[in-house]
Amino acid sequence: KKCARTPPKHSWQHTSKCTLSRTLGPTLVPDNDMSMTLLHVEGMTCKKCVRRVEKALMAVPGVRVAAVDLEAGTAEVHGEASVAAMVAALEEGGYPAKERETGFVTLQVDDMTCRKCIGRVEKILMAVTGVSAARVDLDAGTAHVEGVGDTGTMIAALAEGGYPAREMQPESANLIEIDSPPVRTLKVEGMTCKKCVGRVEKALMTVPGVSAARVNLDAGTAEVEGTGELQAMVQVLEEGGYPAREAGASGGGVRTLQVEGMTCNKCVGRVKKALLTVAGVTAARVDLDAGTAEVEGTASLQAMVATLEEGGYPAGEFAPHNANLIEIDVPSVRTLQVEGMTCKKCVGRVEKALLTVAGVT
Repeated sequence: KKCARTPPKHSWQHTSKCTLSRTLGPTLVPDNDMSMTLLHVEGMTCKKCVRRVEKALMAVPGVRVAAVDLEAGTAEVHGEASVAAMVAALEEGGYPAKERETGFVTLQVDDMTCRKCIGRVEKILMAVTGVSAARVDLDAGTAHVEGVGDTGTMIAALAEGGYPAREMQPESANLIEIDSPPVRTLKVEGMTCKKCVGRVEKALMTVPGVSAARVNLDAGTAEVEGTGELQAMVQVLEEGGYPAREAGASGGGVRTLQVEGMTCNKCVGRVKKALLTVAGVTAARVDLDAGTAEVEGTASLQAMVATLEEGGYPAGEFAPHNANLIEIDVPSVRTLQVEGMTCKKCVGRVEKALLTVAGVT
């Protein structure tokens, strides 16, 4: 009677409170310690069905609160009763039922202007049957709702409260799949400062097909995005004084060629350029004083020699004069991580201590 005389401002509030008051009395309301279950109930067509479903649920041991929403076809139940017992009780009465799974929905909510709006929107959403949590983001104009509440009911409740709303669709729904550009990592030698980083990045960006270049000075690497050719990238870097090769490249290993006829820096450039045109060559470094060229990749020796000879530089595989050399074992080296050193005196003490160990040279 009290509800009928003094209805709340919103009809959705009126319906919810009237139902609980009529079924359970004004003193029995759900609390945070009760578990909540939302059931989807079929076969309800009128208010008499609502009362029958509520009565059947309240007869189940452990049910403390039951609120039925005729339009949504749901029953929100609070208490310790099992879902199976509730479903069985409803089906005996001619109302097939099943539990609705908890989910998440994000609503775009218009006309929120202040913190009071946040409180009002959250209050409206929490009054909807099946909603277990609601978090509002004023800046984004959104409400993230958790539970089993009906989205249409939430939108209607918000609209009645003065906040037009709609369900947000996943952003990926309207996205067009775009292939990511390939990425290559180059090992770059000779970089010593930030100016080198700038020069390497600038040089790489001049290569056709390169869309981005990021250089890591400490690691001595350059990460390159785009469809630029590896040989073109290596060549442009070596022309700038930064020998380079693809990081992790292992196919073919390294070969050293003995190159004759080189007399100046222009010859060095011509030999490098010629070698990089050979299929399978990934990097080439030329030493004018030694008369050699160190080549990385999978190219055949014959192809490299033929290319150089066409350019006027007779070449052959380098054979070191090692016939009279005696093999000497190189001492092993270990690196230790030492904690607690704070000054130069610590350095001296650590070195002195290590040199007292038998076998340390």
